[in-house]
Parts: sequence; structure tokens; C-alpha cells
Amino acid sequence: MREALDQLIGERVAQLATQEQLLNLKALVADMAQLASRQDIKGYHALNLKFHDMLLDYAGNSRLTRAIGR
Repeated sequence: MREALDQLIGERVAQLATQEQLLNLKALVADMAQLASRQDIKGYHALNLKFHDMLLDYAGNSRLTRAIGR
């Protein structure tokens, strides 16, 4: 179920994201890569959660937000 919801979220973000939002996501991914290279699992995990929260926010769909929250 989560995989299907993540796909919907990704599709919506791909269609709706602003340039600024895309830059924010890219910066976060770069930070995550840096933490991964240092094997900072806690830091990486925290940013990964933030990344998925940002995707959900950028998707702008309250039904998806509720479904993920369950």
C-alpha cells in the first residue's frame, strides 16, 4: 500500500513542483548522500524522513496525507 501511495505522491510532485521546491529536494538529497558517505545512519534517517515529508507536502493532496498518516 505504501509503495502505491509513494508512487502517486511522486507523480504529483513531478507534475506540480515549483523550481524552488525541486531545488530544495535536490539539496536535501545531496545532504543525504554526504551523510551516507560518512555512514551517519541517524542523520541520514532524519533527512530521509524530512525528504518524504517534503514530497508529501509538495504533492498538495490532503487525501494522500491522511492515507500516509494511517
